[in-house]
Amino acid sequence: MKDSKKSIVPGAILILIGVLIIIHKMDIFNFYWRNLYPVIFLALGAWFFFNVFLRKQRGQAFPGTLFLLLGIFFILRNYSLFYPYYIDEFWPVFLIIFGLAFVVQFLFRPDDWGLLIPGFIFLLLGFVFLARTMGWFLPYQIEYIVETYWPVLLILIGIAIIFSGLKKKQPESIESEKGE
Repeated sequence: MKDSKKSIVPGAILILIGVLIIIHKMDIFNFYWRNLYPVIFLALGAWFFFNVFLRKQRGQAFPGTLFLLLGIFFILRNYSLFYPYYIDEFWPVFLIIFGLAFVVQFLFRPDDWGLLIPGFIFLLLGFVFLARTMGWFLPYQIEYIVETYWPVLLILIGIAIIFSGLKKKQPESIESEKGE
């Protein structure tokens, strides 16, 4: 019985793909890869968030956020709903998307503070490079900011490590007090 249920999903996917190809070949509706792949990203993101909310698989918030934001970005780009620059000019957006995915994952796992470190690093770098790409900063200003304030990243990482270490040691100290 279980084997028959396992074959339903792949069979349904193949039927759907076949129907879509026939619809495309008959010129009823044109499916072009440029229009289709962002929808695939959105569908994957929705599937991952379906698992997060209904199946309580909180670890899938990261890929869900990643695919949803990539789908939104490519739809906006493909339909020229924002500046029609080339993808080479918007590569920092991918850093921002990764940073947001880490932050959303932290929202679903608030006990894992370590997710905020790469999240904020990706967000910071993404916004700095996007600002430079868009011409919001002059190159010498970026160099000055990075040269002057890069130790702030070390401070933030150090604080996160200290809080992470203190959080892990508290339950042990409580148990050792009970034993005495």
